[in-house]
Amino acid sequence: MDGALNPALAQRLVDQVAASVAHNVNLMDADGVIIASLDRSRLGLTHWAAARAAAERAAVRVHGENARDGVRPGVNAPLIVDGAVLGVVGVTGDPDEVEEVATLLLLALRLILDAESEQDARTARDAIARDVIAGLVAGALGPAELAARSAAAGGMLDAPFRIIVAVDPRQLGAEASGPATPPAAAARLIRSARAVGSGFSVVDLDGLWIVVGGATADRIEMFRHRAREEGASILDSGELASLEALGDAARRLRALLAVPALIPPGGSSLDDLESEAIVAGMTSAARRELVTRVLGGLSASDRHTLTALAAAGGSVSRAAVMLDRHRNTVAARVDRIQSLGGWSVTEPGALARITLALLAERAEDHP
Repeated sequence: MDGALNPALAQRLVDQVAASVAHNVNLMDADGVIIASLDRSRLGLTHWAAARAAAERAAVRVHGENARDGVRPGVNAPLIVDGAVLGVVGVTGDPDEVEEVATLLLLALRLILDAESEQDARTARDAIARDVIAGLVAGALGPAELAARSAAAGGMLDAPFRIIVAVDPRQLGAEASGPATPPAAAARLIRSARAVGSGFSVVDLDGLWIVVGGATADRIEMFRHRAREEGASILDSGELASLEALGDAARRLRALLAVPALIPPGGSSLDDLESEAIVAGMTSAARRELVTRVLGGLSASDRHTLTALAAAGGSVSRAAVMLDRHRNTVAARVDRIQSLGGWSVTEPGALARITLALLAERAEDHP
């Protein structure tokens, strides 16, 4: 990148990152001239604090008693890229309150500029968003970096967090077409996704990820309605109170998307997919070993009976109703299955093992 910011680019950068904060944001050139602002009336004015920040290559705080010549209280921090001062970021407000915001916006702007040096704006934001998801999965993002990176991706995240993933069942598990080619339903839902809350949306691993903070119930329901119209399945993390919970949800969702056979039709709350997420996180070899150990030697009919028994919580009577068979018939089948398997469904943990093995078999039969 050359040593000056184009005013059109500067205004787009301000509009992008300022949507994440409750303060006025200005972007000045290296001479202190305001070239982008949420307050368009200030464009073209010279900002003495910004000029000083650029010259000294250090942040300049302006308090109320020092405000003069149209310069308002706030923090002005130089935007330095590759050793050159490209401009100055100014955030209006009490310096003690907005200094951290200015620091986060600086990082966000650097991320955007770095990404856009080789890619167009939309592709650059999507690349940053995918990096945020990957960082959450890896547990590699701290609170400040998450805030800055999410701002660069589309909107700064604040707790409580939420992840909603829309997937097209018709395309899940199909030949990968690359992250830049969204599944059909996801492509039509992107505009609706951006209205859910402050955060970002991006197609990753054949799903449209919506990572937001403070999303309202009515906006989430509006998106669900739109997704149902498109035939998409919805995976919903529910409200997440901490960064750790956000990372855990991202890991489980990514595991489920990698094993689409475990995603129920229409989707589900992530809390209702604990067993599926555990199985999705296993290696293929571990899943096959579990199937052999628990279900080895059983017929398809036996497995069908076990599926009903597990869904019925171990109750033979409820399983018989589900199978539309007499209770004694199902009880006899269960006795025979236990004899073949060498275990009893009444043993501690037996139903959990059966459930996981059946899910593992589903995952391996439909990779």
